[in-house]
Amino acid sequence: MKITGDVNNIELDNIRFTNLKGVEKRCQESLEEFSVGEEVITIALGEVKEGNNIELSDGIYFVKTKVASDFLARFIDSLNKPAQEIDKTAENS
Repeated sequence: MKITGDVNNIELDNIRFTNLKGVEKRCQESLEEFSVGEEVITIALGEVKEGNNIELSDGIYFVKTKVASDFLARFIDSLNKPAQEIDKTAENS
């Protein structure tokens, strides 16, 4: 699961998240539950807008550090796929 919501404005000099929804208990990659004190990596895709603001386009992912490289590699690969190819993959699932 990923946390999603209407994040209208994240300022580069003062980062704020507003209107977020969801509870994250498990790693997006391994699906293992998080433990107290465990380090996680947060990954999000955004677009820089006017006034040095960043608008998130797809939510925020939380992954355990031990599997972060696998998740990030797949995340980056998905950015490089043409939209049409992604649609075909989704239809075959």
